[in-house]
Amino acid sequence: MQLNFWVQVFVKLLLQDLVIIARQSHFNYTKPDRTWQVMLKLMSSQPIDHWPFVREQTLKEFQNG
Repeated sequence: MQLNFWVQVFVKLLLQDLVIIARQSHFNYTKPDRTWQVMLKLMSSQPIDHWPFVREQTLKEFQNG
């Protein structure tokens, strides 16, 4: 009878640990990652990069209005 009690305690602790790990993993996957957002902003092309075929003179006219 004593063995059955310890098995129940072990299973309960194991399930609690698994629930904690699952919650942490879910939190990590759903939380926005600031460093990832900054990296995307820095690595994304700027509006000027979308027009590599525009001549420099035309670009200066466009920027000056």
